[in-house]
This record gives sequence, structure tokens and C-alpha cells, in this order.
Amino acid sequence: MIHNPPPALQLFVARAQAINPQFTFNKDNARTILTICQRLDGLPLALELAAAWSNTLSPQMIPDHIDAQILLHSTSSTNLPKDTYVLQATFDANYQLLNISAQQLLARLSVFAGDWSLEAAWMVSAQISNGSTEYTNFLNQIQTLVSHSWTQSSITIEGTMRYKLLATIRSYAANHLHKQQDWYFYHHRHAQYYLQLLEHIDMNKDQTTDQFALTIVVQEYTNTRTALEWALIHDTSLAYELCSTLWYYWYVRGHIPEGRYRVERILRSPYQPTLSTTYGRMQRAAGCFAYKQDNYEQARIYLPTALTIYQQIEDIRGIAATMNTLGSIGQLLGHNQQATEYFEHSICLFKQLEDQKATGACLFNLGHLLHDNAEYEQAQAMFEQCLSIYTDFANPEGCASALLSLGSIAKDLKNYQKARHLLNQCLHVWRELNEPLFLAAALEELGYVEIGVGNLAQARMCFYESLQIRQDQNDRLGMIWIIEGVAVIEVMYHHYHQAQKLFTTADQLRHDIHTPRPRSEQQRLEPFLHVLKQRIKEDNFTIRPIQTIGQVAPHLFDLLNATDDSMSPAVIQYS
Repeated sequence: MIHNPPPALQLFVARAQAINPQFTFNKDNARTILTICQRLDGLPLALELAAAWSNTLSPQMIPDHIDAQILLHSTSSTNLPKDTYVLQATFDANYQLLNISAQQLLARLSVFAGDWSLEAAWMVSAQISNGSTEYTNFLNQIQTLVSHSWTQSSITIEGTMRYKLLATIRSYAANHLHKQQDWYFYHHRHAQYYLQLLEHIDMNKDQTTDQFALTIVVQEYTNTRTALEWALIHDTSLAYELCSTLWYYWYVRGHIPEGRYRVERILRSPYQPTLSTTYGRMQRAAGCFAYKQDNYEQARIYLPTALTIYQQIEDIRGIAATMNTLGSIGQLLGHNQQATEYFEHSICLFKQLEDQKATGACLFNLGHLLHDNAEYEQAQAMFEQCLSIYTDFANPEGCASALLSLGSIAKDLKNYQKARHLLNQCLHVWRELNEPLFLAAALEELGYVEIGVGNLAQARMCFYESLQIRQDQNDRLGMIWIIEGVAVIEVMYHHYHQAQKLFTTADQLRHDIHTPRPRSEQQRLEPFLHVLKQRIKEDNFTIRPIQTIGQVAPHLFDLLNATDDSMSPAVIQYS
């Protein structure tokens, strides 16, 4: 439930209960009702109009209907209070006070969602007359709309102005736009503008994350997504282009389900694209999203298709990037020789392109493969090379990733003081950058460092925070790592049957996603597995795994909260 509900929410609930006495405000609909209030900008008359539908629609149904219905004259509900009709009448009266140019501009601005820049409004909505645009007239009309409160304006911390239409006004203006013959033209112009913006910042220089590009996409994301939704219905070719430029944003920001849904939806459409970089990107995007959701078999269908397309059109960057991802999948599946070949080929191609950042990313992946195979000296050399590259480019994310890996190697070599220093450095960066999955990985490594020095209470705290992140991000492989970490702690506390159950569960889950335990992890866990073999006789005790990730998470939280500190932990030689 929402504590201290805002006045808009209280008004909606009061009006809904007046219309429908059976209406209740509860934990199941609280978030939906708050969304309704936000979409209607908290306007009392608009909220009363929406609440009037509560005897016909459930709260969960109202958001799908209010945009189309709330301002229509055609409602026949006798339960509507008379003053709710004032909203429509007020809009009509004030609309008539605008000159024709301002009316037309207001209608065209309805193609924007969220807020937008002056440049965007000019490029999308300005009237074209005799082959030229009249910028001064455009500015005058914007000023008119702002001064008459049709358009809201706000200034950013960079000192630029952003504009928006309240949701109710946007709906009203959209009704006027769709009465005009050129409505399609302005929607198409809107989609084209945001496609060109995405192409300009080039999110597909992907092997590294460009923070400036991410900032722009975040700021313009509402409009970009609106453009994509429109294109999916009206222009599939344009939707292909938008999605192929936007996919890497979804990928690096962790919006994996949304990205996969949108990409696969377009790929399943009847539209037949030409053999192009765009089509290759879409196949690669689908493969990367499947890979991130542990669907490796599906990824190994999409990615080779992308590789073939890139090879046919001689797109070297596309070939290199796809091989890098195929190498990562091969590594997870235990196909180390194949993974090495993919990584090495990818590194050669990026060096050919003189792309140091992308080369660093591939060296980083090859370093992880060497680390997994317990080739620590070679892996350390790779990560130190990566750290040097990322330092030269002042890339904090890359530097933190390299520090994380170097800290992990120091931990495996039992240099716990060095490991703790490196891991705390990258923990600080990941918290500053708000990168949850990297933060979770650093916490897990630090947890094993604390186990190595016998500080189990601190290790449990690290695993607990990491578990929260892994669960929130629905990260199955990350959850498996936590299961194994908690199993180690249970062995240290002599809870052998519990530990064996967790290890058995981790093994089953690894089998389910076809991800064997790497050699370095096996070496790390071997002393604890050896203790279990000595303590538990299989003939006398059959241990069944916990079946699903959903079932095991609450169990892990309980164990991390309830480990028996009254019992001295076992001293086990931790490799």
C-alpha cells in the first residue's frame, strides 16, 4: 500500500467509491491508481472523469481506455457529475482563442510524449510553407502556447529549455490532429527525427558504453519508444531501423525482457528486410537478448545468422562484435577452444579497425576465459592490459571491471589483502554508477575474500546484498553463484546436509541452463566438496535439490539471516 497517499489519489478513490460503492482501494490496485493519477497530471476534473468509469471498468482496465475516452463527448453515463463536462468545454473555449497557426502547432505537438527540446519541436512540428520554414513565426506560436498554459516549460541543469503537454491536453490535441489529412506525415516525421538522433549518437559502437550517448537516449526515451510503437503499426521498415539503433541501449541498461520482446516481435513480422547492416543488427540483438536470458540454444540460432549476414555484406565491425558474443556463449557452455578462437579473431578485427576500446572489451573476455581455466598469470596480464586501455580513455566502467577481475585473481591466489583493496575500489565505482549486476559480482568476490580470512559474518552480509540484486535482476546464473557461496558458508558452520542440498541444487540449475562450472570455480569449491564427501554417506542419505530459482531465493535469505554464530566455524584450507 502507499503511505500518505497524495491528494490526487484520494480524490480518485473518493469519486470512484461514490460512483461504485463496491470499489475498494487495496494493494492490488494501488500502483495502478497512482499511475492513472500521474497520467492525468493530477487534474481534479480529469480524475473525476476517469473515476466515473469505475462502475464499468476495473482500475487495471482504466489506463487502457482513458486516453481514448476521457475527453469524448459521446459518454452517456448518467453518473458523471455535471462539472466534469467543464473540462471539455474549457478546452474548446480556450482552443478557439488561439490563432490558426497556434491551433495547428498544438495539434502537431501531440505526436510528442513526455518532454521534448525546442529543436525537436521545430524539426517535427514546424509548418512548411512555399518550401521554407518560418522560424520566427514558430517561436511566436510556441510562446503563445506556453503563455496560455497549453504547453509546460522547464529548464534543465544544462540551461536548456524542455517542453511538454499535460496528458489531458495531449489527448485533446491528438483528437484535433487526427481530424487532419496530414496526421500521418507528422507522426512519420516524429519517428524519423528520433531515428536520426539515435543514428547520430550511434549507440551501436557497442563494445563500450558511451555515457554521453546513454544520457541522450535516457532523456529522449519516452519519445523514442512512442515513435517505435507508432512505426510497428504504420511502417515496419522504419520500426526495423529504430529497433536496430535502440537495441544496445536496452542491452546495456538491463532492459532485457523489453528488448527481446520488441526485437523478436519485429523479426516475426511479415516484412522481408533486405540484406543489410540493419538486418544483421536485429539478428544479433535477438541473439544477445536470448544469451542474457540464458537461452543459449536460441542465441546460437540468431547469432550465426547475424554472422553470415555481416560476412556477406563485409561488415567487419559486425563480424567482430558477433564473434565476441559467440565466444562468450562458448565459454559458458564449456566450449573453451571454440571460445578462444572467436575471441582471438574478434580482437584481430577490432585491431584492424584501430578500435582500442572494443579491443579492450574482447581482451577482457579472453582474460575471463583464461581465469575460468585457472591460467591466472596469463589472465592477470590480460586484465592489466585492459586496465591500461580503459585508463587511457578515462573509462570508469572499464577500469572498475578490470579491477574486479584483478581482485578476483588476487583472491584465488590467496592474496586477500590485495584482493580486498581492489574489490573495495570497484565497489565504490559500481555504487556511484548505479550498475547493479557489476555491484553484485564485486560483492560475491568480496564475500569469498571474507571467507578466506575467516570473517563469515561479513561474508554473509556481502552475499545477502548480492542476492537481493540477483533476484531483482532475475539473473539465474548469478543466483547459482550465490547458492554455491552460501553452501560454502554452511560447510564452514558444519551444516553438511544443508550445504549438500545447496550444491546439488546449483548443479541441477547449471545443468538446466547448460552452464558447467568453470575450472577455477571448481578448484575454489573443491575443499568444501571434499569435506562433504567425508561427512555424508550417500548410501544413508539421499539429498534432493530445490527445484527452481523462485523456491531457492527465500531459502537463501533465511540461511544468511539465521546461520548459527554460536558454533565455531570449521577451519578449511580454502584454495
